[in-house]
Amino acid sequence: MVWRLRDQDIEVGVDVRPARAENPFFGVPRSDLDELATLATRCGARIVGLHSHAGSGIFDPAHWRETADQLAELAERFPDVTILDLGGGLGVPEAGHGGELDLDAVTAGLTRFRESHPRFAIWLEPGRHLVARSGVLLATVTQIKEKGDVRYVGVDTGMNSLIRPALYGAHHEIVNLTRLAAVADLSVSVVGPICESGDVLGAERMLPAATREGDVLLIATTGAPSLAANSSMRVSRGLFLNPLSPTLATYITGLIVSRHRGFSRASCVASSFIVRAGLP
Repeated sequence: MVWRLRDQDIEVGVDVRPARAENPFFGVPRSDLDELATLATRCGARIVGLHSHAGSGIFDPAHWRETADQLAELAERFPDVTILDLGGGLGVPEAGHGGELDLDAVTAGLTRFRESHPRFAIWLEPGRHLVARSGVLLATVTQIKEKGDVRYVGVDTGMNSLIRPALYGAHHEIVNLTRLAAVADLSVSVVGPICESGDVLGAERMLPAATREGDVLLIATTGAPSLAANSSMRVSRGLFLNPLSPTLATYITGLIVSRHRGFSRASCVASSFIVRAGLP
């Protein structure tokens, strides 16, 4: 919820719970909108925008038109609403995990909506869709071991640099750069050095059986939000990963190297902006 002060009035945007979401912890339930309107009037707030976000990895191009239709219907309760924020979640494809999102179809649907609802400005949050594939994570193999039927390939970074797989099982393609010409013929689990059982960058991934210590692995589509979510994490009792991984970013006229010498939220945010915007 965003508050703005203007001429003693309060303008506010409201995050509305998506109709298709099941018991999410964010957003205002539709059943509470009447009470929200009453409270807004009582405190002198004007609701000027509605926002909805259904999740991530959405490949159905009709989703954003459907969301716009739903918010437009709800906006009838709030005459000052001029902004509909349809959220993000534009899918980023991974090898073997779905095709490209049809952006032309998304555009066509929203164009038709705008033609029939000129009152509203339409906002989208393309975020990760724009920058995910612009970044990769490079990791050096530090150990290889077998436990039962599982072969583990340990690397020198983990959920401290890329937390998405640990958080919700996100898939990132992994290849052995050192042995690109070799056949990926062995199923392995690629794991990090963090003292957490969830520090798995990829399970049941195919890498060359010849993979050895010192090889460099490439983990794809890490342009967002990996850097912004970087942290110092415990490797073992009393030992922390510090400094954070160096960040290398290119822009149109040269090369940027940003090195973190300790965990700093400000430095992470600043460097994230540099990587995303491509600024010197």
